[in-house]
Amino acid sequence: MTEDPVLLNQMLRSPCVNVCVMDARSGFCHGCWRTLAEIRDWPTMLRDKRLQVLHRLAERRGAENLTAPGRKLKRQKGTG
Repeated sequence: MTEDPVLLNQMLRSPCVNVCVMDARSGFCHGCWRTLAEIRDWPTMLRDKRLQVLHRLAERRGAENLTAPGRKLKRQKGTG
């Protein structure tokens, strides 16, 4: 099966940083700040939808732009 170059161009890399711990209070992953639904849907999202998610992630972590780290989620006592 050949890869569709148009489809590949529409895809952006996952924001996953291999710190897959969900915060019970906020519902966000401690590593990438996505919700379970955003994590689940990422593989089938087109470029525009992925960009929307990336902008929301930046807002959630209080970053000045998409690549700035922003703040970290505070862990609840008794979690990792």
